[in-house]
Amino acid sequence: DLLYLHSYAKRRDSDLAEAYNIRGVAYKDMGDLHRAIESFTRAIGLNPRYAQAYYGRALAYTAGGDEAHALDDMKEACALGLRSACNLFSNDEPHPGKEKK
Repeated sequence: DLLYLHSYAKRRDSDLAEAYNIRGVAYKDMGDLHRAIESFTRAIGLNPRYAQAYYGRALAYTAGGDEAHALDDMKEACALGLRSACNLFSNDEPHPGKEKK
C-alpha cells in the first residue's frame, strides 16, 4: 500500500520530499487530486529541483482539467532533466530553454 510506504518513508528526515511524492502518487491513483497536488507541492517545497514531483503534479493538474498549471509543471520537470516530461511536448511546442524553429 502506497500510503503505508509514505508513512514509513516520512519518518526518515532525508527522504521527506520523496515521501511526499509517493503520497502524491497514491492520492492521485485514488482520485483525490486536491491532496495529490498538496503532496507534490510539499515535495517541491522541500526539494525545488525534484523533477519527478513537478511531473506528478502536472499529471494531477491534467486529471483535474487544469492544463495551464499542468503545462507549467511539465516544462519545469523537463528543464530539470526529466526526459519523459520533455517527450510529452508536441513538435510545435519548444522545450524549455530552446528556441522555436
